[in-house]
Amino acid sequence: DTLPLWVADMDFETVPEVKERLKEVADRGIYGYSMLGDGYYHALKNWFSERFGWQVEKDWVIVTPGVVFALAAAVRAYTKEGDSVMIQRPVYHPFTNVVKENGRKLVNNPLVMENGKYHMDYEDMERKITEEQVKLFAEHIKEAAAIVVGAASGMSAAAGYRHYYERDKDFVENLGDFEKKYGYHNSFDGFYYHYRTSEERWAFIARNLCMILDARTGQPYYDLSEILKDKNYYILTTNQDTQFSRIFSEEKISAIQGDWRYFQCSRRCHDELYDSVETLHKLNDAIGPDLRVPTDMIPRCPKCGAEMEPWVRSWVFLEGKKYHEEHNKLNTFLKKNMHKKVLFLELGVGRMTPMFIQEPFWNLTYTWPGAFYITINPRD
Repeated sequence: DTLPLWVADMDFETVPEVKERLKEVADRGIYGYSMLGDGYYHALKNWFSERFGWQVEKDWVIVTPGVVFALAAAVRAYTKEGDSVMIQRPVYHPFTNVVKENGRKLVNNPLVMENGKYHMDYEDMERKITEEQVKLFAEHIKEAAAIVVGAASGMSAAAGYRHYYERDKDFVENLGDFEKKYGYHNSFDGFYYHYRTSEERWAFIARNLCMILDARTGQPYYDLSEILKDKNYYILTTNQDTQFSRIFSEEKISAIQGDWRYFQCSRRCHDELYDSVETLHKLNDAIGPDLRVPTDMIPRCPKCGAEMEPWVRSWVFLEGKKYHEEHNKLNTFLKKNMHKKVLFLELGVGRMTPMFIQEPFWNLTYTWPGAFYITINPRD
């Protein structure tokens, strides 16, 4: 014989305590609306704590008339028509109904029976989530009237350039001798190391930047170019490694954190940038066995004589004409497209400087009715 165990209906008699309590309520004779007391939340918290080790807080709980109502409300709140919703069959049949009847796409991640018990199939779940995310991504790219790309160091890390934070092959091959002398294990630490002399510091700057500027263009940048082909797009980046400018037009890029191809006066005595590439290669060629450059080769400001500084975000970063031009290009694109269907596409953005890309994208997505936000970041 089959014994059906539904969500609410059971084919066996309930316990005496429940029957007695129901009788007490019935004897009161008042069947109007009632409020939930502290006992309800206390029982709920105990249930989750004792059975699952999960400490649920009272303000997390939203009371609904029933399970199906809650399912439908969640589907409508967190998805839109055409979106995919995953369920795990066998399951209560209204799970299927609330997905289909609200115009969503049903994706089944079936439970697996092993030794008389059902288990979740995590591999199948991950595969289907990835498939649906790729479809969703392609759909939004196709439908967008304008795409604003926000890209950070994760793009170059995906291309294999991890020396900024890791001791990778590029770091060992190019900066291994600096590692032996100074003890740091990535180029980021090398940049902020307190060198005893300017000759030592400029030796590191020259070697590090030649490694960056001479690196091949990473495949993710070519892939992004293919995705954006024939689209109305703009790129906002905090990267300074020039990977974007090798493929995309400078008019389509705002490098708001600076660019390794330029020098500025360290005293910011005047608002002008200078080409750094040729000078950096000459310095790199002149590095001696002691990992120093000749004193007379240290780049100096033509106006005040102070040392030059790479034009990247630092305590002396020059926020002058070039800096404002980068922001103005971006703002012009945003104003022109603000009433269109805009996709904010975030690529490889971490939490070190969220104020430059991540938080503005969130705010604009929230403010603009036609905006949609997608983030591609392994840690998110």
